[in-house]
Parts: sequence; C-alpha cells; structure tokens
Amino acid sequence: MYTRPVGPLESRSALLEDPIGEYFKIEETLVKEEQWEEIIQKSKAPLAEAIKINRHSAAANIYFQRTSAFFKLGKYIEARENALCCDKLMQSIENPILVIQALYLKSAVYRALASKELEPKAKQEMFLQAVEIAESACQIYTEKSVENENLLGKVFFNLGAAHADNPHGDLQEAEHCYQNALKFFKNSGSFEEEVRTNVRLGKIYLIKKDYSFLKELIHEARATILPDRLTMHIDYLEAQYLLAIGDCENGERVTKSGLSRAICLRAEEDQLRFNVLLQEIIERQ
Repeated sequence: MYTRPVGPLESRSALLEDPIGEYFKIEETLVKEEQWEEIIQKSKAPLAEAIKINRHSAAANIYFQRTSAFFKLGKYIEARENALCCDKLMQSIENPILVIQALYLKSAVYRALASKELEPKAKQEMFLQAVEIAESACQIYTEKSVENENLLGKVFFNLGAAHADNPHGDLQEAEHCYQNALKFFKNSGSFEEEVRTNVRLGKIYLIKKDYSFLKELIHEARATILPDRLTMHIDYLEAQYLLAIGDCENGERVTKSGLSRAICLRAEEDQLRFNVLLQEIIERQ
C-alpha cells in the first residue's frame, strides 16, 4: 500500500495544531496572571487529546492545573472531580514530583470541602483524609529521595492547614508544620510562599490572642508588593484582628477593600467570607 510522504508544510501545520503543546506554552502565563477560568476553558481540548493518545503525564499535569484553578475559584466539588481523575493516572506515571504536587493539592481540596461540611462525623472524616493525604506526600518525598525544598514547604503548608482548619484539630501540630514550611521556603528563596505561611501562622496567633506578634506580622506583609490574591488574604487577617481589638471602623474599611479584591479575582468563597465578616463588624458598631 502506498503511503504519501508528509511534506514540510504539513509537518509545520501539524505542529501548530498540537493542542497539548500550545496549551503548555501559555499555561505558565495564565497561572501568573491568575486567569483561572481561562485555564479551565483552554485546557479542555488539550486534556481530551492527551487522554485520547495516552499521554498520561501530560493529562495528569492538565488535571492538576484544572484542580488548582477550580480550587482558587472556590469550586471545590469540581476541584475534587479533577483531583480524582488525576489520581487514576498516577499509577502509570513515574514522576514523584508530579505525584507529590497532586497529593498536596488533593489534601487542600479535602480540607476545603471539610470546612463546608455540616454533618460532624463526615466533617471530621474529611479533615482526617486531608491530613493522611498530605502525610502520604511527605512519605513519598522521603522514599523517592526528592530534593526540592519549595515542594516540601508546600506539603508542610497544606499539612498544617489540614490541622489548623479543623475546629477540633491540633493547633500545636499545625504551628509546627507551618514553621517547617517557613524553613523550607526560606531555604528555597520562595518569598511569597513565606508570606502565605505567615498569614496562616497569623490565624493561629489570632486564636491565641497574641495580638502584638500578629500586628507585627501584618505590618511586615504590608511593606511588600504582593499578588492581589495574597494581599486579599492579608486583608482578611487584618480585618479579623481589627475586629478582635474592637477597632470596627478600620475593620470595616479593610474588609471592604478585601471584598473588592475578592470580586475582581472572582473568588466566590472569599467574597462570602468577607461579606459574613462585614456583617459581623457592622453589627458590633
């Protein structure tokens, strides 16, 4: 049977029509610009293609990005669906870094779902899953002799959050995990991750009513230009602090500023949190 050779023009055309390659060219920029809805839309075709031609690593990477995008938008059910799809591909992937990334993100999804669960037993089961998933990421990191301190910092960050977000969790263990995360982020020069971790530590100091340290932490964070999402989290922490010390006037101002950022970022869950906090502040005045 005669097979017509493919000419150079057709080869170039085929490359241009590669949806997987084209997606990965723009994915990093979309993440930096926090274009989460754009990531979800633009990843559909390359994901379908990766599944069709059995490019498991590419498909897992795309599922990871989709999970992260849904998580950032506060769409936790969709985030879990994509995380579970990513899980199915992990058995055929020999890339411990990707496996660890998928696990710490899955842990984050389960703790977010746990926070919204109303039934006490189911809530605690989900928080326990979040802890176990993050701990399994730590185990793989050690077993596979991975050397990536930024990655390990993210694992400890999410392990700490799984403890801290649980109303019946171990705050001492959460603080220990956050301190480990800070150490690894400092070693890897991950400044923004350090700030994110300090914001998380700030929530523990808020519970402990250690307001002097909390005030210093917020002041240091405000002295740096940060991405809008991270600034929004600092807004929420500062508004909580101002409410705790009875400064409702400034608390209302900071809450409204944070709410505006949440609206711009289309962060639905954060909008809800700010609105609840704003109502509490108004009722206190």
